[in-house]
Order: sequence, then C-alpha cells, then structure tokens
Amino acid sequence: MTESTATVLRLSGITKRFGKLATVVSDFPETEVDGDNEADLGIIAWGSTIGVAREAVARLRAEGHSV
Repeated sequence: MTESTATVLRLSGITKRFGKLATVVSDFPETEVDGDNEADLGIIAWGSTIGVAREAVARLRAEGHSV
C-alpha cells in the first residue's frame, strides 16, 4: 500500500466516524436540568442510574447542600 493510498483510506475512515457521530446526537433525549444553575455541585446521570441520582440530590438538598 502506498503512502497516498493509506492517507486516502485513513481520511475516509475519519469521515465515516464523524458521520456516525453526527447521527448519535439525535439518538439522545433533551437534556433535563433540575435545580439551580449556580449550584456548587452538579450530577450527571442517565439510564438506570437516574433514580438513584435523583434520590441522592434530594437527600443532599435536604441537608442544605446546593445541588
């Protein structure tokens, strides 16, 4: 394989991966923000961890933390 062929194949692969990345964005739901934008602590969760994260946030807020 020549250097120019390898370069073309590499660029083709990069282009293909970036194309896939662009479609991934539409697969995720809108971001849900719950709380104060100026909070001292932020928690990011999704999927099966969302319930536990919400419970932790509720407990921290009950203790007076800015979450």
